[in-house]
Amino acid sequence: MRLQTKPNPWSCIGTAFAMVLDIPVADFFGLIGHDGSQIAFPVLPDPMARRGLHIQECIAACVRLGYAVTPIELFPVIRPTLANGHAPHKEDLVVLFGEDELANWKRFEQTIKTSTGVLEGIGRRCLHAVAYDRGTIFDPDGDQYAYSHPACESRGFHPRRAWRVNHLSKEPSMKLPYDHDLTNKITQSSDHERNERLHPRVMAGDEQAREEMIESNMPLVVLRVNSVIQRNPQLTHLRDDLHSAGFTGLVQAVNKMAEGSDIANPNSYISVAISHEIAKLAEKEAAHIGIELVNLLERDPLADTDSADSVPEVSHGIPESIVDANQSAACELLELRDLIESCCETDEEGTLIRMREEGYVDRDIAEALNMPHTAAYMLRKELEQRFKQKCCELEE
Repeated sequence: MRLQTKPNPWSCIGTAFAMVLDIPVADFFGLIGHDGSQIAFPVLPDPMARRGLHIQECIAACVRLGYAVTPIELFPVIRPTLANGHAPHKEDLVVLFGEDELANWKRFEQTIKTSTGVLEGIGRRCLHAVAYDRGTIFDPDGDQYAYSHPACESRGFHPRRAWRVNHLSKEPSMKLPYDHDLTNKITQSSDHERNERLHPRVMAGDEQAREEMIESNMPLVVLRVNSVIQRNPQLTHLRDDLHSAGFTGLVQAVNKMAEGSDIANPNSYISVAISHEIAKLAEKEAAHIGIELVNLLERDPLADTDSADSVPEVSHGIPESIVDANQSAACELLELRDLIESCCETDEEGTLIRMREEGYVDRDIAEALNMPHTAAYMLRKELEQRFKQKCCELEE
C-alpha cells in the first residue's frame, strides 16, 4: 500500500479505499460515478458542504472488484426500539468484549494489526478516514505511522469503526510447497553457456544434469520476479507466490527437455517458460483487483525470443481458460475472430477488441473511449464472460 500523491479533498474515505485497493483515486471514483465534490449542503463551509461518498457506495465499488467489506465497531451499541420508532439514548447498551472498555480497545487493535482496510472516525475538522495495513496507518493527508490509540489521538484522529477489506476467492488455491528462505540461498548468476553445455545431457536423460540446469537457472527466476515487482510495486505482496510460479515454469521447461523434446534454444525456452508462469499469476491477481500491469513480459537480451521454442503471446487478450473452453471452435483463427466479434453488443466493445488485438492495454482503451480505466476493465471482463458463455453453448 502506498500513500496517494493526490488525495481527493472531498472524500477521504474514498481516497482511503483506493489506497487499500492500490488503484488510482480517480479510477475508484470512476467506479462509483462521481467524486463527491458536488455542493449538497450550501449552508455549511467546505469541505462539509460537499456531497462526499457514502460508505455503501465504497462497498459496492469494492464488491465489483471482487472484495468483501466487513464493519468492525469499536463500541457497538444495542438500542431498544419503542412503539414510535424512537429510543432514548439513556437506554443505550454498549457491548463490551470483556470486563471493561479496555477489552474493546484491545479487540479493535487486534483487528487493525492483523488485517487490511479503512479506519473511520472523527478528525480535527470533520469525519476522517485512513487506510491501514496490518498495523500501519496510511493517512490520505500524507502521514504514515504505526497504529496505536495514543498515536491517533495525538494527530487529532479519534477512530470509531474499521472496515476490513478481504479479497473473495471461491476455493483455496493449490500451491506447490515453497521454501520462503530459498531465494536468500541463491547467490550464483544464471549461465547461458552452462545451459548450452548441459542441454545434450539433459535430453539424454542425465538426472544430475537436469538438477544442475534447474539449480543454475534459479537466479533467473529471482531476477525476473524482482524486475516485475520493480515495475509493478502493487504486486509486492505476491513476491513469494511469483517466485513459486517462476520455479514451476523453470522445472516444467527442464523436464520437457528431459523428455526428449526437440528444443533448439534452451536459453530461450527456459526464459520464456519462467516469464510465462510469472505473467499468468500476475495477470490473474491484476484482474482480481482491477489494475493494469506495466511491461510484464520482459525480453531476455541473451535469449533468442523469436525462435520457434518461444511461447507465443495471445494478442486478443482472451484468457487461456476461455480459449481452452472452446478448443474445437478455435481451431481456425478466423472462426475464433468471428466468434469474438459476435459477442460485441456495442461500438465500444468493438473498439476494445480491435485495440486489444493491436496490443493496447486497458488504460489506452479507456482514454480512447473517454471513460475511467476501471470502466474499461469492467467492459472487457463482461465481454470475456459473454464469450465464455457462448463457447459453452457451442459445445452443447
